[in-house]
Amino acid sequence: MVSNKPQLTIVVIAGLFGLSVASASGGPISLEWRPASQSVVVGDTINIGLYAVSDDSVDDEISVMDVILEWDPSFMSLQGLDNNGPYNWLSSSFPATAIGGLNPDYSDGDATYTARSQFIPPSAIATPGGLLVTTVQFLALAETPGTMLTIPESKGLAETSVIGDIPGFDVHSSLGSAMVTITPEPASFMLLLAGATMVIRRRA
Repeated sequence: MVSNKPQLTIVVIAGLFGLSVASASGGPISLEWRPASQSVVVGDTINIGLYAVSDDSVDDEISVMDVILEWDPSFMSLQGLDNNGPYNWLSSSFPATAIGGLNPDYSDGDATYTARSQFIPPSAIATPGGLLVTTVQFLALAETPGTMLTIPESKGLAETSVIGDIPGFDVHSSLGSAMVTITPEPASFMLLLAGATMVIRRRA
């Protein structure tokens, strides 16, 4: 009779190895957009925070992330970043050499953001409450009841990814979006109101 013990031992070892890899790589991390204000005026700066959120109720390490941004350039113009988060990244930028070629032409409404942790610990940590990675800044161009900023999974050769402890092991989960309302400038609104009043008077 042939014993199954060697095969069983191999299966158990493989299972334990799989558990150790999952543990070392960290849990799933979501990316969220959190606008400083849901409504702005034409000409204002729109500040939208990018947050890395641990989905497994514990802190999870981040070594590097590539995040695709997509927006409507008719309503928002990308101005840059405010690296105002609590972690001092080794780099936090829109690199001109990002894979996929989305940078540095931002007039088409897409870009790739990249953040890299310091080589010397501590690394960046995604918390259940969310780590503020950076704040993306746009210029409000035109009135709209709502315009979206999203994070696509991919666009062309560019891909959104969040790497944890293990190089090349992507741990990102859900990718959020944000909507901002853009209202007319007060002067423009008053001109529109005056014009509407004149039309009503003429009809009367």
